[in-house]
Amino acid sequence: MDHADQVRRKQGSVPKDSQIISVGSTWVSMESFSQILGEKITEEMYAQLVAALENLMTIPFAHMERDFIFKYRKMLGGG
Repeated sequence: MDHADQVRRKQGSVPKDSQIISVGSTWVSMESFSQILGEKITEEMYAQLVAALENLMTIPFAHMERDFIFKYRKMLGGG
């Protein structure tokens, strides 16, 4: 039984705040992704990485991986 199932059994549903809110941030550039990963990536790889991380952000308890996800996001400046 995974964590989400355990919480559903106890509380009846998964809390809404278990997902990640990304307002005010955006994905880092392809070049930044390459630097973080330590290897060159293609545009296709970049698109797949972003799609996978966006999917991860929508699943229950995504907040448990917030630090990992936000390693690949940057905050947008205000004003």
